[in-house]
Order: sequence, then structure tokens, then C-alpha cells
Amino acid sequence: MNNSISSGTTEDNQSLSAGLVKISMPLLELLGGALITMVSGFYLYEALQLPEPFNAKAVGAGEFPLIIGVVTLACALGLTILSLVKLISGKTSEYASFPRLGFVALSIAALIAVVSFMEILGAFGSMAILSFMVMLAGGERRIGYLVSIPVVLGATIYVVFVLALGVYFP
Repeated sequence: MNNSISSGTTEDNQSLSAGLVKISMPLLELLGGALITMVSGFYLYEALQLPEPFNAKAVGAGEFPLIIGVVTLACALGLTILSLVKLISGKTSEYASFPRLGFVALSIAALIAVVSFMEILGAFGSMAILSFMVMLAGGERRIGYLVSIPVVLGATIYVVFVLALGVYFP
């Protein structure tokens, strides 16, 4: 009887590990950092092409994207360099495991759906709905988090853009 429990547990572990995708964490960080570095570099290049504001004291069309681009590029470069150092050092590393690639596909579908309806939902509502959908697709099931985080995210975006920067969204 004890063997059947043991073999059942082994079969359960095998079925769980069969759906896992394992990637070395420093390698994943290096690939992710390189991808984000390239995207943020392109974003920064495009932000530099935006016109200067007419009012020198106001945040213009190009200043906020420029700030975001510089900060994102600096963080992505830092992540890429640190992960490269980890890989070169040859230390044993942890592995990142993804239980289901379906969660990733659902998150991408949620992003496309929200972006498609952003004009109808508005910027704050769409960000709240997107964060809820991505958390749900990622496996979050705690109701408190599923409700509070989207609300706090929407409120934070409102405070930063509308109250702090004076940028109004439709």
C-alpha cells in the first residue's frame, strides 16, 4: 500500500514536471534584458524624434517618453550586465519554471483585447482590467489581490498623470 502511494506521488510529480519549461535564471535574465534593452533603445530613439513643447515649463509630448526611455534603458542595461556577469562567473544557478505556456498566451490575449478596447474603456479602466486579466491568467486566485491591485494601479496612474503631470486622458 505504501508503494502505491509513493508511485502515485511520483506519477503526479512527473505529470506536473512534464508541463514545465525550465530555463536557467541568468540566461533568462540575459535574454529578457537584451530584449528590453533593444525595445527601450528603439523607444528612446523615437522619443527623441518628438517635438519640443511650446511652453518651456510644461511637460511636452517628448519629455515624458524621454524620461521613461532613459530609465527603462538604464534598468535594462543593468539587468543585462548583471546577468552576463552571473553567466560568466559560472556559479550554479537557479532555474525558472513555467508551469503552463497557456498562461503566457492568455496574458498576451488579454493585452491585445484591452488595447483593442482602450478607446472605449479609457486609460485608467483599461489598465485596471488588464492588470486583473494578467493576474488571473498568471494563476492568482486570491480575491483581495485580484480586486485591490487593479484599483490601486488605476488610481496610481491617475495620480501620476493627471494630478502630478497634468496630462489628461480621454
